[in-house]
Amino acid sequence: MYIYNRYESPYIAFVKKTLQEIGMNDAWLNQENISLSPVWFKEKVKRCLLDNYIQSWYSTIDQESMYINYRMFKPAFGQERYISLLPTNLAIKLARFRTTNNMLPVNKLRFENVPRNERICQKCEMNEIGDEFHYLFCCPFFDIKRRACIPGFYRIRPNAIKFNKLFNSNKKTMLKLTHFIDFVQKELQ
Repeated sequence: MYIYNRYESPYIAFVKKTLQEIGMNDAWLNQENISLSPVWFKEKVKRCLLDNYIQSWYSTIDQESMYINYRMFKPAFGQERYISLLPTNLAIKLARFRTTNNMLPVNKLRFENVPRNERICQKCEMNEIGDEFHYLFCCPFFDIKRRACIPGFYRIRPNAIKFNKLFNSNKKTMLKLTHFIDFVQKELQ
Protein backbone atom coordinates (compact mmCIF):
# COMPACT_ATOMS: atom_id res chain seq x y z
CA MET A 1 0.00 0.00 0.00
CA TYR A 2 2.87 2.38 0.81
CA ILE A 3 4.60 1.65 -2.52
CA TYR A 4 1.40 2.47 -4.42
CA ASN A 5 0.81 5.70 -2.43
CA ARG A 6 -2.32 4.35 -0.70
CA TYR A 7 -0.80 4.61 2.75
CA GLU A 8 1.67 7.03 4.38
CA SER A 9 3.84 6.17 7.32
CA PRO A 10 6.79 8.11 8.75
CA TYR A 11 8.23 4.83 10.01
CA ILE A 12 8.10 3.14 6.61
CA ALA A 13 9.53 6.29 4.98
CA PHE A 14 12.41 6.14 7.48
CA VAL A 15 13.08 2.47 6.71
CA LYS A 16 13.07 3.19 2.96
CA LYS A 17 15.43 6.17 3.38
CA THR A 18 17.78 4.16 5.63
CA LEU A 19 18.00 1.27 3.18
CA GLN A 20 18.75 3.72 0.37
CA GLU A 21 21.48 5.46 2.42
CA ILE A 22 23.27 2.22 3.24
CA GLY A 23 23.25 0.96 -0.32
CA MET A 24 20.50 -1.64 0.10
CA ASN A 25 17.86 0.02 -2.06
CA ASP A 26 17.41 -3.22 -4.00
CA ALA A 27 16.06 -4.86 -0.85
CA TRP A 28 13.42 -2.12 -0.73
CA LEU A 29 12.56 -2.22 -4.40
CA ASN A 30 12.38 -6.03 -4.67
CA GLN A 31 10.70 -6.92 -1.39
CA GLU A 32 8.43 -9.51 -2.94
CA ASN A 33 11.15 -11.26 -4.97
CA ILE A 34 14.00 -11.42 -2.46
CA SER A 35 14.34 -14.38 -0.18
CA LEU A 36 16.77 -13.08 2.42
CA SER A 37 17.51 -14.68 5.71
CA PRO A 38 16.09 -12.35 8.38
CA VAL A 39 19.18 -12.95 10.53
CA TRP A 40 21.53 -12.10 7.66
CA PHE A 41 19.48 -9.03 6.69
CA LYS A 42 19.46 -7.72 10.25
CA GLU A 43 23.22 -8.20 10.64
CA LYS A 44 23.90 -6.63 7.22
CA VAL A 45 21.85 -3.53 8.07
CA LYS A 46 23.48 -3.27 11.50
CA ARG A 47 26.99 -3.55 9.98
CA CYS A 48 26.24 -0.99 7.25
CA LEU A 49 24.83 1.49 9.78
CA LEU A 50 27.86 1.05 12.02
CA ASP A 51 30.27 1.45 9.10
CA ASN A 52 28.48 4.64 8.01
CA TYR A 53 28.59 6.01 11.54
CA ILE A 54 32.33 5.28 11.92
CA GLN A 55 33.07 6.87 8.56
CA SER A 56 31.07 9.94 9.57
CA TRP A 57 32.90 10.06 12.93
CA TYR A 58 36.33 10.02 11.24
CA SER A 59 35.22 12.70 8.80
CA THR A 60 33.93 14.95 11.57
CA ILE A 61 37.04 14.78 13.77
CA ASP A 62 39.29 15.30 10.73
CA GLN A 63 37.46 18.37 9.42
CA GLU A 64 36.29 20.28 12.49
CA SER A 65 38.84 22.63 14.06
CA MET A 66 37.39 22.12 17.53
CA TYR A 67 38.69 18.53 17.45
CA ILE A 68 42.37 19.36 16.84
CA ASN A 69 43.48 18.07 20.24
CA TYR A 70 40.87 15.33 20.41
CA ARG A 71 42.25 13.63 17.32
CA MET A 72 45.72 13.63 18.92
CA PHE A 73 44.63 11.22 21.63
CA LYS A 74 41.78 9.51 19.82
CA PRO A 75 43.30 8.06 16.64
CA ALA A 76 40.88 5.14 16.31
CA PHE A 77 37.19 4.53 16.80
CA GLY A 78 36.37 2.49 19.89
CA GLN A 79 35.94 2.61 23.63
CA GLU A 80 38.88 4.05 25.52
CA ARG A 81 40.63 2.08 28.27
CA TYR A 82 40.04 4.74 30.93
CA ILE A 83 36.28 4.13 30.83
CA SER A 84 36.73 0.69 32.37
CA LEU A 85 39.96 1.57 34.20
CA LEU A 86 38.76 4.53 36.27
CA PRO A 87 35.86 4.91 38.70
CA THR A 88 32.79 6.24 36.89
CA ASN A 89 32.96 9.77 38.35
CA LEU A 90 36.59 10.18 37.24
CA ALA A 91 35.96 8.64 33.82
CA ILE A 92 33.18 11.20 33.31
CA LYS A 93 35.53 14.08 34.25
CA LEU A 94 38.15 12.83 31.83
CA ALA A 95 35.59 12.30 29.08
CA ARG A 96 34.31 15.86 29.50
CA PHE A 97 37.82 17.25 29.25
CA ARG A 98 38.57 15.19 26.15
CA THR A 99 35.33 16.02 24.35
CA THR A 100 35.50 19.85 24.60
CA ASN A 101 32.97 19.89 27.45
CA ASN A 102 35.22 21.94 29.72
CA MET A 103 36.08 25.46 30.87
CA LEU A 104 39.16 25.94 28.67
CA PRO A 105 39.17 29.22 26.70
CA VAL A 106 39.42 27.35 23.38
CA ASN A 107 36.05 25.75 24.10
CA LYS A 108 34.32 28.32 26.29
CA LEU A 109 34.95 31.25 23.93
CA ARG A 110 33.68 29.47 20.83
CA PHE A 111 30.15 30.08 22.14
CA GLU A 112 30.95 33.80 22.04
CA ASN A 113 32.14 33.45 18.42
CA VAL A 114 35.70 34.43 19.31
CA PRO A 115 38.06 33.23 16.54
CA ARG A 116 40.13 30.22 17.63
CA ASN A 117 43.45 32.05 17.38
CA GLU A 118 42.14 34.66 19.86
CA ARG A 119 41.10 32.21 22.58
CA ILE A 120 44.27 32.88 24.56
CA CYS A 121 45.19 31.53 28.00
CA GLN A 122 44.64 34.21 30.65
CA LYS A 123 46.71 32.39 33.30
CA CYS A 124 50.12 33.02 31.71
CA GLU A 125 52.09 35.36 29.47
CA MET A 126 52.84 32.81 26.72
CA ASN A 127 50.12 34.22 24.44
CA GLU A 128 49.10 30.69 23.36
CA ILE A 129 45.67 29.29 22.64
CA GLY A 130 44.18 28.00 25.89
CA ASP A 131 43.56 24.46 24.73
CA GLU A 132 44.00 21.00 26.27
CA PHE A 133 47.62 20.67 25.17
CA HIS A 134 48.58 24.09 26.55
CA TYR A 135 47.15 23.44 30.01
CA LEU A 136 48.40 19.87 30.30
CA PHE A 137 51.96 20.56 29.17
CA CYS A 138 52.87 24.22 28.72
CA CYS A 139 51.10 26.75 30.95
CA PRO A 140 53.60 27.91 33.63
CA PHE A 141 50.72 28.76 35.98
CA PHE A 142 50.19 25.03 36.57
CA ASP A 143 53.87 23.94 36.72
CA ILE A 144 53.93 22.90 40.39
CA LYS A 145 50.74 20.88 40.19
CA ARG A 146 51.78 19.44 36.81
CA ARG A 147 55.06 18.15 38.28
CA ALA A 148 53.13 16.46 41.09
CA CYS A 149 50.59 14.80 38.81
CA ILE A 150 52.17 14.12 35.42
CA PRO A 151 55.30 11.94 35.12
CA GLY A 152 58.42 13.57 33.69
CA PHE A 153 58.40 11.44 30.54
CA TYR A 154 55.26 13.25 29.36
CA ARG A 155 56.32 16.73 30.53
CA ILE A 156 59.75 16.76 28.85
CA ARG A 157 59.44 17.83 25.22
CA PRO A 158 55.70 17.16 25.00
CA ASN A 159 54.25 16.26 21.62
CA ALA A 160 51.21 14.59 20.06
CA ILE A 161 52.63 11.09 20.59
CA LYS A 162 53.20 11.68 24.31
CA PHE A 163 49.80 13.35 24.53
CA ASN A 164 48.24 10.17 23.13
CA LYS A 165 50.32 7.91 25.41
CA LEU A 166 49.35 9.94 28.48
CA PHE A 167 45.66 9.47 27.76
CA ASN A 168 46.23 5.74 27.27
CA SER A 169 48.52 5.13 30.24
CA ASN A 170 48.17 2.92 33.33
CA LYS A 171 45.59 3.39 36.08
CA LYS A 172 47.92 5.20 38.50
CA THR A 173 48.95 7.76 35.87
CA MET A 174 45.33 8.17 34.73
CA LEU A 175 44.20 8.85 38.30
CA LYS A 176 46.86 11.56 38.67
CA LEU A 177 46.00 12.99 35.26
CA THR A 178 42.33 13.20 36.21
CA HIS A 179 43.29 14.93 39.47
CA PHE A 180 45.37 17.46 37.51
CA ILE A 181 42.58 18.07 35.00
CA ASP A 182 40.11 18.61 37.86
CA PHE A 183 42.53 21.14 39.39
CA VAL A 184 42.88 23.00 36.06
CA GLN A 185 39.10 23.08 35.59
CA LYS A 186 38.53 24.54 39.06
CA GLU A 187 41.20 27.22 38.49
CA LEU A 188 39.58 28.25 35.21
CA GLN A 189 36.05 28.64 36.59
